[in-house]
Amino acid sequence: MDVRVNKTLIYLYCATKTKPPLSNFDAMGVKIYPIYSQGIYAIASPVSANEFSKDNLEKNLANMKWLEEKALLHEKVIEELMKDTITIPFKFPTIFQSEENVEKLLKAHNAEFKNMMTELEGKEEWGCKIYCDIDNFDRHVREGDESIKKIDEEVISSNKGKAYFLKKKKEELIEDVMNKKISEYTKDSFDRLSKASVKTKINKLLPK
Repeated sequence: MDVRVNKTLIYLYCATKTKPPLSNFDAMGVKIYPIYSQGIYAIASPVSANEFSKDNLEKNLANMKWLEEKALLHEKVIEELMKDTITIPFKFPTIFQSEENVEKLLKAHNAEFKNMMTELEGKEEWGCKIYCDIDNFDRHVREGDESIKKIDEEVISSNKGKAYFLKKKKEELIEDVMNKKISEYTKDSFDRLSKASVKTKINKLLPK
């Protein structure tokens, strides 16, 4: 039997230093409001337990259409808030049972949040993801690497048995060269970005 729950939960987007204007969010179809404690605002939205209770949330997170819609909304709200005030984003989705629990969070981490906001003054956080066209990269390595060219020359002058093992060796070499070059390019890109940044961090790639 499908039991519907009408309880309202508290969804958190971020913490802010000042109370941001809240009239910009009607067009997004989301109602947000601030929860204040000791100089910090938590920007929240009322949500239904039918979607965001623990059990229902687990089901919805497996629904890619629902997940994409909610995650994009989460990001858009935070981006809009960042235009007017310093923000500390909360991860998607951060759910609380009551406003009192949110206030406890703000009190428990008050000094930490304020220090972070002082650090973030006048700065922006950016994520950079580098994509690689594997087919073009593979072709470039095969055509441009001298060690691979040398194996190709050996294959031409070898008998059938030796040529088979040389071709196998070639594929392993190509993979090794590609991995090394990807590491080199990644480090070079990271080093260049680091010079223009206050802080940098390499994150793990999330699965598709």
